[in-house]
Amino acid sequence: AEGEAFADLQWSSFLVDMADQHFRAALPALGAADLRDIVFEALPFTVTVDASAATAIIEELRALYTFLGRELGLKQADACLAVLGGDATKRLEAALRDPSKFGPAKQAFMAGIAAGFDMQTEAGINAWMRSLSGATKPAPAKRPAPKRSSKAPKRKKR
Repeated sequence: AEGEAFADLQWSSFLVDMADQHFRAALPALGAADLRDIVFEALPFTVTVDASAATAIIEELRALYTFLGRELGLKQADACLAVLGGDATKRLEAALRDPSKFGPAKQAFMAGIAAGFDMQTEAGINAWMRSLSGATKPAPAKRPAPKRSSKAPKRKKR
């Protein structure tokens, strides 16, 4: 049946959380423009997920809005389904691949993956962070020898 294919409803939960965080609104209060912002801007900015997940994300959210429209009579369900229709999967896939859409934390995380670190484990993340701290530490600056003023007494050699 309708919801059985989406066992954990991960993306529906994400949408509920983002509606609250970004708009201080419950899911039924989101309009199509809000949904567009969350799916095509906030999700690529914050969530580290392979671009191949775009199909599953859009399918789950389409099922959610189909349900909300049919069972709860959500008036903006059709407008939200329009956001999730057409080329939505391709647009989301492109956004999930586009580093210019990533937030700073996601950029660092993706760089760790690209550098070959296992970013799915705490040990891998810690190894990546250690490599960053070693690579970005500037060499200690040599302290310049203090200049002697002509009035300062000279030290005697022993």
